[in-house]
Amino acid sequence: IFTVSVFFTVDTVEVHGNTRYTQDEIISASGIKQGDNLLLMDKFSVTDRMLEKLIWLENIEIRRIFPDRIRITVSECSPRFAVEYDDGFWICDSSGRLLEYTPDPAAAPTVIYGAELVKPELGKVYVASDGPSAPLSEILDELEACGLLERVNKISVVKIYDTVFELDSFRVSMGRSGDFGDKLRLVTMVIADLEAKGRFDAHIDVSSGEAVVN
Repeated sequence: IFTVSVFFTVDTVEVHGNTRYTQDEIISASGIKQGDNLLLMDKFSVTDRMLEKLIWLENIEIRRIFPDRIRITVSECSPRFAVEYDDGFWICDSSGRLLEYTPDPAAAPTVIYGAELVKPELGKVYVASDGPSAPLSEILDELEACGLLERVNKISVVKIYDTVFELDSFRVSMGRSGDFGDKLRLVTMVIADLEAKGRFDAHIDVSSGEAVVN
């Protein structure tokens, strides 16, 4: 008992990988203090506490370095899309977790208009008005599956019967949700064909299940 309490206590806490949060903010959120016992520290509780307090953290690794050091290595979330809400925008990571409410969506590569979020709460995954199967969730999932999401800068679900998005300089009308996967595969082929012909802007309408290009 004497060895555990005297020789394996925390003297130094190192922090690596942080950019958004300062070292002091991360150490404070961890709750680790000088004099804490290295062996009795619950790393899982420390991790949970940090993730709850510091919304932008994505992964946390905590290592004991005997006899008296703790090394905390973190990675932070990247903004993936922004969802219009009231007079501002919710910034979300790739999983849909709400990271920040801001008047400026510029931090996110994709901006979404027309989604009706239900009681958005910082740190929680967004919920759209008609549940997890909302057109927004479907179009995001399918764009990701087709490898197109990185090129999409704007999505509109203002009209429930016509989801529209802008991919580079292409404007795409998808129609109603339910078969976005098939339609996006068609869109992928149409865009590849247009680009091969040197055309890099068009309105592509696949709402009927067939492609109409203007």
